[in-house]
Amino acid sequence: LEFRRVLFRSNTTADNYLTLRVAIAVVDGTLGRALTAGEQAQISGTLGANDAIQFNLPAGPQTITLTGGALDITQSVAINGPGTANLTINGNNADRVFIVGYDYSQNLSLNVAIGGLTVTGGSAVVSGKNYGGGLLNFGTLALNNVAFTGNTAGSSGGGAIYNDGAITISNSIFTANSVTSGGPGGGIQNSSSGTANVTNCTFTSNTASGGASGACIAHS
Repeated sequence: LEFRRVLFRSNTTADNYLTLRVAIAVVDGTLGRALTAGEQAQISGTLGANDAIQFNLPAGPQTITLTGGALDITQSVAINGPGTANLTINGNNADRVFIVGYDYSQNLSLNVAIGGLTVTGGSAVVSGKNYGGGLLNFGTLALNNVAFTGNTAGSSGGGAIYNDGAITISNSIFTANSVTSGGPGGGIQNSSSGTANVTNCTFTSNTASGGASGACIAHS
């Protein structure tokens, strides 16, 4: 299945615009309504067969600001952005940006790829949800050409990413992500049951405050 014309919105309103949140919900099987004719016209192929989300954006940098919480990905999919300078997904400092899988339920058969976008404004600092500010992973996740900037987590760590699955990160940038309250991993927190492979990435001005470890990467 290919989503050919995903636009820079995040709602699930039934209209002619296929948004990122709607596209993910279709893959997950959680939309809860039929697609409109306008939405359906922007989709080709068979659901479950190499599902991929593409973007059709106006010229210049575009931002999707999330107003309905994190984007939950529970089925295998590739999200192919147009480049970190051209598309930003902003968590609005209200919630995480992406959750891959189900919280504390490792599922390595869930294969997700995300590339060509910026993740910013992710926040996970409240009690019981204080880890993985930008992205929380419990599946098998490949990140390529993704910029994580200005995401924050609390005492359980992972300002940009908290990984409890298998993650491969390449050609990506981590800037000004942070953890508070003694949390580990201002950039990335890799749990004891997770595996992480990080290559050709740049870490700048990430912080772990309160005596915590791993301003860039922590493993515990």
